[in-house]
Amino acid sequence: MRKVLSLILVITMLLTLTASVSGCGSDTDYDSPIKVIAAYKNGRDVIGKTVSVTATMDFDKAPGAGNTIYIRSSDVWSATVYVCPNEGSGTDVVKGQTVTFLITGVDDRHDPTFYLEGDVVS
Repeated sequence: MRKVLSLILVITMLLTLTASVSGCGSDTDYDSPIKVIAAYKNGRDVIGKTVSVTATMDFDKAPGAGNTIYIRSSDVWSATVYVCPNEGSGTDVVKGQTVTFLITGVDDRHDPTFYLEGDVVS
């Protein structure tokens, strides 16, 4: 009986370690808006992907950016990223809150300023 319990314990530990190392169970495709833009600039399709966003301001407090919950300048390359929820999405997001954002569009017309458009899904 002890050998069976030991075997079960070892298998459980291996599965747990494998899941944590492989990223299995991760809630989002990207862990920051800057990483989304890096992937986008490298030619990856980010539409339909999710990103974890920690609001840097209350919804619609960004000057000149409309309904924005996140503005960040990249330390790595010259870029500013705005996360702009679609109409009716994310209106209750407050500064400091972390939400999952589903990307429906990327506006890069003003490169190096990027606008991630989409919906707050959780």
